[in-house]
Amino acid sequence: MEIIVHKSFKASLNKPGIREGQKSKPLSTRLLTKVSFPLVFILLMAGQAQAQVRVIENPSFEDGPTPGNYSIHSDALHPGWISTDGTMETWADGFHVRDAQDGDYLIELNPRSPIGLYQEICLISGESLSWDLYHAARGTRTSVDQTLLYEVISLDGGTTHQQLFSNTVFPMGSSASNNALNLWDNVTGSTTYTGPTGVQRLQFRSTNAGGSGNFLDNRELSR
Repeated sequence: MEIIVHKSFKASLNKPGIREGQKSKPLSTRLLTKVSFPLVFILLMAGQAQAQVRVIENPSFEDGPTPGNYSIHSDALHPGWISTDGTMETWADGFHVRDAQDGDYLIELNPRSPIGLYQEICLISGESLSWDLYHAARGTRTSVDQTLLYEVISLDGGTTHQQLFSNTVFPMGSSASNNALNLWDNVTGSTTYTGPTGVQRLQFRSTNAGGSGNFLDNRELSR
């Protein structure tokens, strides 16, 4: 009896790596091999991205200029941080009797005018966000209560997706002063993020006019 072998089958036997009499891998195994590598690669990359964007870089502003008193400079000198007007103001520990809460330096959010100060973070709608940071008033040139907003802003700065909190501190001379004894207000909390999933600005913003007010230090973020 003559056995007729289909041309396509003959061609497959002639392919490198498959010899006559040698069994090829089952189709399910071959498909799994083809799919699993890119899938694992994607999952690994996603895991790496998640790990990278979850870390607040330079949380206590220790990496950057090291002034003896203070310095107003480009935000490019502070790794991780971006300012809405391109400038940041660093104070050294003890300048104007204001101690850093952590390390040797702190930031004033009103260098020459109020700014937004942010890092770009990947956020997932519906996830829980927690924060822990320190906020203080400047009382040597103003008697105005000073307010800090913490917000999620679109990357282009045009849309406020969510206000996470508002915190007000009181300068020296105020009846509710938390500046007279060089106190820092430890702001902690958590909320559910309700904005769109994706990379957004996680931003601090001063609501005070002028170039005096709102110290920030030792800022952390967790899920």
